[in-house]
Amino acid sequence: MLGKYDDPYDNGGVYGIRTTFAFGLSNIADTIILQDEFGIDKDRVNYNEDALWPSCFGASLSRITSDLNRSNDITNWHCATTSYGDGDRGTPGEEN
Repeated sequence: MLGKYDDPYDNGGVYGIRTTFAFGLSNIADTIILQDEFGIDKDRVNYNEDALWPSCFGASLSRITSDLNRSNDITNWHCATTSYGDGDRGTPGEEN
């Protein structure tokens, strides 16, 4: 599981973080690229507010299906509804 911090106190009450990152994501537009150990892209999501992605105050965007061919399909994303840790909504520990 990937998280900003590995300490649950600093990470919204989420336990089990395996890898941390030192970057942030824009709420307006960004690209997320997941690569394997050889630097080969395994998944990529490009998002921006002009494309009418769901707006999720206090919640993460979550995939409806894990089909990698639909990573940039905005109809394959919805606002997470599961509450976790300190009350945010997301999908920690789930395939996403």
